[in-house]
Amino acid sequence: GYENDADRDNLGGVIALIAGQESDPLQKGDLVAKRFIRAEKTGDRETLLEVMGKIGDDSKLPLLRQALTDGEPVLKEAAVRALCGWPNDTPFFDVMAVAETPGNPTQRVLAIRGAVRMIGLNPYRSPEGAVLQLKRCLEWADRPEEKIAVLGILPTFASPGGLELALRLENDPQVGKEAALAAEKIRTTLQK
Repeated sequence: GYENDADRDNLGGVIALIAGQESDPLQKGDLVAKRFIRAEKTGDRETLLEVMGKIGDDSKLPLLRQALTDGEPVLKEAAVRALCGWPNDTPFFDVMAVAETPGNPTQRVLAIRGAVRMIGLNPYRSPEGAVLQLKRCLEWADRPEEKIAVLGILPTFASPGGLELALRLENDPQVGKEAALAAEKIRTTLQK
């Protein structure tokens, strides 16, 4: 095991650094995946899953998906963290599936935030489609922080549906100010 979380984080940083020195993107993921498959300690496997998320090799997503269904809660949480921090939106639907699954509130919050971030990574997404996905994220969000994240990205996808969504939240005491600001930004964009 590790003396503390800092030791585990340092190991993850070293592995990511070593993998980062590899010029072939596929080799980076392969290096970490091979170590993951051979690792016996849960702590090592957890760290390697998180490193896979930092590297973002799409061909290694099946390993993370498998860890989501693993009976080991620590590995499932590491897989959720890795997917939610993925550098592109490839695992978007995996993250949405975690967000819509009741259960672990921490994983759900991570997934909502990850989904919102991934929606924002693709500014060429259709505004209507993005608004529908953001609306789903809002439906799952219990905390104001996640609602604010949705409202923060909503003007990027200015559309009548986005304006309607922002206006609906103006009377929410937790996020009313942010909703009004989002609505104003969307109105301004739509009037151009």
